Amino acid sequence: MEHVVPKSRGGSDRVGNLTLSCRPCNLAKGNRTAEEFGHSEVQRLAGRAFPHAAAMNATRSAILQTLVATGLSVETGTGGMTKYNRSRLHMPKSHANDALCVGTSTPARLSGARGFSALVIRAVGRGQYRRTDTDASGFPRAYRTRRKSVSGFRSGDLVRSRTRRGRHEGTAVVRSSGYFDLKSGGRRVVQGVSSKRCELLQRFDGYAYELGQVSAPQTSR
Repeated sequence: MEHVVPKSRGGSDRVGNLTLSCRPCNLAKGNRTAEEFGHSEVQRLAGRAFPHAAAMNATRSAILQTLVATGLSVETGTGGMTKYNRSRLHMPKSHANDALCVGTSTPARLSGARGFSALVIRAVGRGQYRRTDTDASGFPRAYRTRRKSVSGFRSGDLVRSRTRRGRHEGTAVVRSSGYFDLKSGGRRVVQGVSSKRCELLQRFDGYAYELGQVSAPQTSR
């Protein structure tokens, strides 16, 4: 890690004044600025704003304050601590495993962590204005219905069906005919279910909710 403007000349430790450097260049640069060292392109980046990082920090702070206000026991941790805990438990990198390894309260061993499921939430949007589906060549292959709601259901709603074939839960793909398909995990679990045999569990909110398998620790601990 190298300071674009050395601290001895008024530089700070803020991210905008830091860059990466190999050890020989770090030693050769001394207390010169990056421009004086022959890298004016790096000097031009010094002091730049990081709006995305600022938005993330503000959001994180607001979430923490909201959680603390509930009176629950709240613990925070650093990314370095999470990585240390995950390495100590021999767990592969994944969002779910990181969630298990946050903070100093991570136990020395995790019981029941092998082969468990986690709720996977993906942002999928709220549909599109385009009514015509095209093939790879751009020619129309299907037309979407003008009505987004059929018998009180919309595509993306989480529903439960009861038929002679049993009970099924999944994301609805509605059709104007009133017969729906249910999908779960990207595959169809049942086809042609009447809307009269469907029960609404959750309205579509722009996110997809699925249960996914989480990678287990590589070695038993």
